[in-house]
Amino acid sequence: MAHKGTPQADENRAAVRRAKEESRRLLFVSLLAGWSKQAEERLLSTLPLGQFAGFPELMLTEDVRDRLLRSFSR
Repeated sequence: MAHKGTPQADENRAAVRRAKEESRRLLFVSLLAGWSKQAEERLLSTLPLGQFAGFPELMLTEDVRDRLLRSFSR
């Protein structure tokens, strides 16, 4: 997980830039937080967002989004 201003955050931005320049796709994989009763209760009143520097922005054109929805529909 990257923190803003760290070498890992810089590398994430560089990876996105390289993928864009080379017309390559990126795959994002992340760990999900474990469940706990306390965390569930906290979510009833908040929506915590953190470590956003580790998540590169993803912009999809409408045609790409449509193809993804067809390929990965539930």
